[in-house]
Amino acid sequence: MAGHGKPGDRQSIIRIPHTKANPDHKPGRVKTTMADGKTLLFIYNTNNGKLKSLMDYCAGTASAPVTDACPLNAITTTPGGIKEEWNRFLKDLRIPSRLLDHNEFSWEFPDLHTTFPVVLIQSGADLAVVVGTETLRQCRDLNDLIHLMQERLSPGMAG
Repeated sequence: MAGHGKPGDRQSIIRIPHTKANPDHKPGRVKTTMADGKTLLFIYNTNNGKLKSLMDYCAGTASAPVTDACPLNAITTTPGGIKEEWNRFLKDLRIPSRLLDHNEFSWEFPDLHTTFPVVLIQSGADLAVVVGTETLRQCRDLNDLIHLMQERLSPGMAG
C-alpha cells in the first residue's frame, strides 16, 4: 500500500469529559489496567446492533451474517463471520481492544464527533486517532490493515 494516509491521522487527541464511558473519571486520576490503561477502539460504520449481530453470528447465536458498506467491516469479516486472521491479530495484541459500531460509540461518547470507521486509542481521559477514515479506505485487504496497525502501534503493543 503506497503511503498510509495523512500525517494528521495520529495527531488528534480529544479530551473525554465525564461521560457514560468513564463515569469514574476525576481530573488528575487515571485508572491503570493492561497496557498502562490504554484500550484500542475499532469503531465500525455499522448501525446499532449490526456489529453485535455479527459477533453473535460468529458465536453461533444468530442466524444470518450482516453485510455493510463499511470498509473496516468489509476487510475484517466474511459472510461467515470475523476473519480468523483478524481475530488472531486482535487476540495477540498486548493492548485490550473493543469493537464498537458508530451508535455505540456515540452513546458512550456523546460529545465527540468523528467520521467512521476509525481506530482510536483511549488512554485515561484522552482519545487519539490511530487510523483515520480516509486511511482505512486505502487499505485494500486485511494484510494492509494489519501491517498498518503494526506500524502505528508502539512496539510493545503489537503482537
